[in-house]
Amino acid sequence: LLQNADACQRRRIFLLAELAYIEFADLTIAQTLQQHPAVFTLRTFSKAWGLAGLRVGYLTAPTVQLAAILRALAGPFPVSGLSLALARQMLQLHREELPGRRSSNSLMRERLAALLQGCSEEVIAGDANFVLARFANPAGTWSHLAACGIAVRKFAADHGLARWLRISCPAGASELQMLADALTSGNGNGSKSTAGTESGRSS
Repeated sequence: LLQNADACQRRRIFLLAELAYIEFADLTIAQTLQQHPAVFTLRTFSKAWGLAGLRVGYLTAPTVQLAAILRALAGPFPVSGLSLALARQMLQLHREELPGRRSSNSLMRERLAALLQGCSEEVIAGDANFVLARFANPAGTWSHLAACGIAVRKFAADHGLARWLRISCPAGASELQMLADALTSGNGNGSKSTAGTESGRSS
């Protein structure tokens, strides 16, 4: 990403980096990008902050002048006053909690990936707050999980991820156990002994 930013700078063009999940990963790259003279970054309160309903985000620009130009091009009231007030309060009260949230999410992501290793064909964990898992029958697995009260994301048949499900990191051990139980029962496509072992480790 930094190489692309440097290439953009040499060509006198700009790079727009969308960093919705950066709070779950290494913040160093975000700080570096925000200081780069050829990079605009987009950030959001929807993911790590859990404020998706407020629809609040922000952009950083290489210079104040560029930021002012973009602001002039935007709508007069792009975000409600209530949303801004709540986002500001969240920053003031809970900014110091983000490192702990990141650590907790990382641990839960590892446990979720370990569980899915025994219940799917392939797992991609990444650095965000979800895990991708490939299933032999993703539609059946999705329907079974939905019947168990668990919502995961499926993709359209013509999508490159049609055989994959996106599963968000559970909030805690009890939610992870609920997922393990669902995957190892009925049409969950899981191996009961393997999934049961992994979920036991995560408790």
